[in-house]
Amino acid sequence: MFIYLFIIVISFLFAFLSLDKSIVFSKKKIFYLCTFLSTVLIFVASIRFEIGFDFFLYRKIFEELPSFFSLFSNMEFEIGYTLFSFIVKLISNSFQFFLFVIAITTIILSQKSIIKHSPYPLISMFIYICFFYFFVVMGQMRQGLSMAVLFYSYKYIIKNNFRHFFITVLIASSFHISSLIFLPAYFVVRKKIKVSKILKAFIAILLINTFLIDYIVKLVHTLYFSNPSSYVLYKFYIYSVHYVGDFSPLAYYEKIVLAIVIIALYNNKRILKVIPDFHIISNIMLLGIFIYMIFIQNFTVIGARGANNFLAFSVFIYPMFLKSTGKISVKYFIFCLISFYPMIRCLIKLYSEESYFPFRTFFFV
Repeated sequence: MFIYLFIIVISFLFAFLSLDKSIVFSKKKIFYLCTFLSTVLIFVASIRFEIGFDFFLYRKIFEELPSFFSLFSNMEFEIGYTLFSFIVKLISNSFQFFLFVIAITTIILSQKSIIKHSPYPLISMFIYICFFYFFVVMGQMRQGLSMAVLFYSYKYIIKNNFRHFFITVLIASSFHISSLIFLPAYFVVRKKIKVSKILKAFIAILLINTFLIDYIVKLVHTLYFSNPSSYVLYKFYIYSVHYVGDFSPLAYYEKIVLAIVIIALYNNKRILKVIPDFHIISNIMLLGIFIYMIFIQNFTVIGARGANNFLAFSVFIYPMFLKSTGKISVKYFIFCLISFYPMIRCLIKLYSEESYFPFRTFFFV
């Protein structure tokens, strides 16, 4: 119990203080504080024992990894993750060591992107912890690593470099196949879209969700049964029939509220003056929200895992909201407003999930 509270409270305090440049004023200080948080996150993720949604599955897969020659004929997960696990196992047969390696890789990659692209990196770290660290990095490790790689694709969107973007997304998909859904984003998110068109898209999605979703599911099934040997079709078929309990009415309405805020600030002059690429992050987030709305109620794996590839960029958009005002008192108020829900949601979920509470470490096994 204490460890969860410590991580959330200390990250909240760092984020809160970072709003005042007279307190956290230098890039070096921000880097040190982010690194301190990352060190704590890596340590906790490494010492946990039987903590996380898929802990037992990942441990079983790691312990039963075949020899190199039969590795590719016996893959249960994507090739990147399989090779990553195999290489780590060559160094040490300890699953705790594997947890350490995947944690340090995921969190350091994420921290580098956060420091590079966020106007308030410590606020981004706080959002990352509440939304993704406990439940993705520690719970769905493949997607946590995949998302960390996807963060790197953002700079190639900005630089208009499709080749590097494509390679980055392919690398991410080698850890979690759902990352492939991010590929079309390159052609959509770079353009500024009229708010009226976004609203029309929102209405269209509601209509699709009402009238066409069943036909989409049937199409996925038809394609898979016509070519059952296809790994990609197999994964999407499994995603379309496997319910994982990710749908929550509260989370659904949270996405709608977030979409409304993004649309309201889409052409905010103060934000655009400081962050010219705000529309790119906004478009990425809106795509994620739309994917979530379309799929989450009918086949939750695609709705949750697919949308996560876009919604991971919430670590950047929440700090960007704070650029809509120049007054420090208003910044504090907005931060407290936007941080309350992630913090409370995170704590409730941690203490209600048997796979997370109470926290256990391998020191006391």
